[in-house]
Amino acid sequence: MDNRLSRKTKIFYGVAGIGDSALYSLMGTFALFFFTTVAGIDPAVAGTIVAIGAIWDVVSGSVVGYISDKAKTRMGRRKPFMLAASFPLAVFCSLIFVTFDAPQGLRYAYYIFMFIAFWTGYSIFFVPYTAWGAELTDSYEERTELRGIVYIFYSVGAAFGTVLPTIIVDTLMQHGLSVETGWTSVGIFVGVISAAAIFITGWKVNDTNISDAEDMADVIPDDAENSSTGSIHAIVDIVRNYGQVLKFKPARFIVLTSVFYLTSNSIMMADRMYFYTYNMGLTAKEISLIMLFQQIVSVLLVIPLIRINRVLDKRTLCIGGIGMSVACMTIYGFIGISSMPHLLIITFVYGIGSICYWQLIPSMLYDVCDADRLENEADRAGLIISMQGLTESVFEAVGFQILGILLHMTGFQTDAAQQSSETMQCMHVSFTFLPALFALIALLMMVKYPITRAKHAEIIDKLNNKEE
Repeated sequence: MDNRLSRKTKIFYGVAGIGDSALYSLMGTFALFFFTTVAGIDPAVAGTIVAIGAIWDVVSGSVVGYISDKAKTRMGRRKPFMLAASFPLAVFCSLIFVTFDAPQGLRYAYYIFMFIAFWTGYSIFFVPYTAWGAELTDSYEERTELRGIVYIFYSVGAAFGTVLPTIIVDTLMQHGLSVETGWTSVGIFVGVISAAAIFITGWKVNDTNISDAEDMADVIPDDAENSSTGSIHAIVDIVRNYGQVLKFKPARFIVLTSVFYLTSNSIMMADRMYFYTYNMGLTAKEISLIMLFQQIVSVLLVIPLIRINRVLDKRTLCIGGIGMSVACMTIYGFIGISSMPHLLIITFVYGIGSICYWQLIPSMLYDVCDADRLENEADRAGLIISMQGLTESVFEAVGFQILGILLHMTGFQTDAAQQSSETMQCMHVSFTFLPALFALIALLMMVKYPITRAKHAEIIDKLNNKEE
């Protein structure tokens, strides 16, 4: 494998990060808030709807990872999935943020269906896209650089998904439109931007796994073609591969790190709109500014992180960054967040841990794929990515459900401008102590991760010797 990628390839690969982050950030930050404050759904039910979508992502991601690993097409094995997912993602993202008058049960069914459809499309894009990075380069440092470029685009996408929504809604309301119309416009805007970014990457980046296949039908593995026997065999094969990978120490501890960090992240992301609105009393513009500040911090940290990675292992960087976040959230859990400077400080320090996770963990997963190829003689990057995504989705769902239940138990009122002191205390804990606890467990899992820079160099040398 040629270890050096052209700048053009890195940039075009990174563009899809806009779509990834915009969609993920929009759903993680605003879906629960939209359901409870605009669509008028009880917080516990809203949490369940969001959780069902995330758990469905487990099923679809597993299947997509398995199929894309075995795909054989003239466009490669990852590219067709990204191209196919782009337009449906725009449609379903738009339809999630629609309100209508109907019996309660029908509205619940509508949002559940739309969430399932959305996460199916997201899996069809995300798993092949992330796995593709492992195939573009096997360089320890260049993988971090590649993910750094992705993260820059990721920050742009996060601005679309977190900064602009409140501005769009507020602006449209000032021009006489309803809050419901504002949120529908947000869904359309983010969906279209995301779909365009995903399509550009799928179209412009060359897949190295090109086949002489005549059409997309060849994407379906031979052992899973249209028969019940083939389908059962495929399911058994997926489970068998997952079991084998989970016995592999590097994969096991990366997965466990993701499980607990994503639980922490989902609670904080979903809670921050409640915390900013009710505890801090921020306006729509102030919320947008604090979201923008977080993305600026992230972009500014990308280059220093890449340079530090030339000296320190990815594991060491992850432990340090997440550790700083844990300490900061715990301190502010005790002393409280009573002013904008305090909010900026916790946002900055949390951003350090966040960028360490989002930039380094995918790069470390690529290293795990190399180790798996050597240890188990298996080429299954898509399956490994989907397995890691599987556990993320399950525990993100747990995080959303925890917050929804806590808000319900403390008496959150969907149509109230102010909440009770008990509810506001719940929002504070869910913004500080609770995320800190899960992030701490993630940090402890990362300590057990065994692949260092030197170990990865040994793995690549042995793989190259095998190929010779």
